[in-house]
Amino acid sequence: MALPKKKSRKIIVDELAYRWLTSGNDYGIDIYVELYDKPGQLLWGRADYRYDANRQQLGVTPSDVESLIREALVKGWAPGTTGKDFKLF
Repeated sequence: MALPKKKSRKIIVDELAYRWLTSGNDYGIDIYVELYDKPGQLLWGRADYRYDANRQQLGVTPSDVESLIREALVKGWAPGTTGKDFKLF
């Protein structure tokens, strides 16, 4: 599954560009990441809903996505290869 260009955001981690997007559901916020130019294996992570002091929902930040990418790479995610989605949850 390739991520849509219009709805995704770009992030650069260690000089590599990635595309990411989020999708909320009953269990939390799903985060999807792939290489920006040559998508391969899709990273699928999840974040819990967070709220500020006024009980307003906070979104996923680029630093959250960077942390997810770094953790996935350590655990074996190979973004430049094809294959099943790499689930990190």
